[in-house]
Amino acid sequence: DNDPKHTSRKARNWFEDHDYEVMVWPAQSPDLNPIEHLWFHLKKRLAEYPEPPKGIAELWERVE
Repeated sequence: DNDPKHTSRKARNWFEDHDYEVMVWPAQSPDLNPIEHLWFHLKKRLAEYPEPPKGIAELWERVE
């Protein structure tokens, strides 16, 4: 995720010292984050309604 604490020199040295292979991973890549695909489809489905749901029960009905 390219968070500075994960890419610091200290972290890189630790991984190297403990024989971990660090993968190159693009920061916040939706293609590599499956939940982003779910959110896309959920938002698309909810956008089909002309009005927002009036409560949790109605929201739940729309996404079931």
